[in-house]
Amino acid sequence: MTLCCDQRTDELAQLEVARKLRDALNTAILAVAGGKQSYQVDTGQTRILVTKANLTSLRDMRSELLNEIRMLEVSLGCGGSTHIAPGF
Repeated sequence: MTLCCDQRTDELAQLEVARKLRDALNTAILAVAGGKQSYQVDTGQTRILVTKANLTSLRDMRSELLNEIRMLEVSLGCGGSTHIAPGF
């Protein structure tokens, strides 16, 4: 499937935002799991206060985000699986 330029640009922008949010979630998870009482994630649109009670939902959110990142990467042609067969 070939993407038109506008669609590719949109998906690249979505991928950049998703990666930044992934990084922010990873930082929050590590901070709270590492002993901080709370950690605030500022997504630019919302602020999320993370505590140990939020870790499960935060990890679920990260898992969904990782799936979205993988789907965007595959759509852009920079992810997915490769089939390799012998040349004989």
